[in-house]
Amino acid sequence: MNTAQLTVSGLALSNNNQLFRCKVSKLGCENLTNSASLSLGTTGLALVENLPLFRVGSNPMTNVLDLFLPSQKTEVVIFDILSKKVFRNEFSGEQHVSVSHLPNGMYSILLRTDSVKKVFKVIKG
Repeated sequence: MNTAQLTVSGLALSNNNQLFRCKVSKLGCENLTNSASLSLGTTGLALVENLPLFRVGSNPMTNVLDLFLPSQKTEVVIFDILSKKVFRNEFSGEQHVSVSHLPNGMYSILLRTDSVKKVFKVIKG
């Protein structure tokens, strides 16, 4: 039976319940699909849950917003600099969303699943 060991160093109880992303390698193949919420205690480290990993492509963006989302349904909401909602839809997986209708400027992108919410700041220009 093969077992893997993950060593996390430099943590203190003040890091409790923060999100961490770990690369898991086996024969050169890396799994970057999930992040994990770790709970620290006086006796060790416990994996609380696997959480989906979100990634937004090039920043600044041009007329296409590249999204790398988990396989589960993810709500995508774009807000302009005045916090006005300018786009909303639901996607999963890798997506290339046209934003050609948006003027150049700064935007906040909210990505939300049932368990995780993440906000990215991007520039269109």
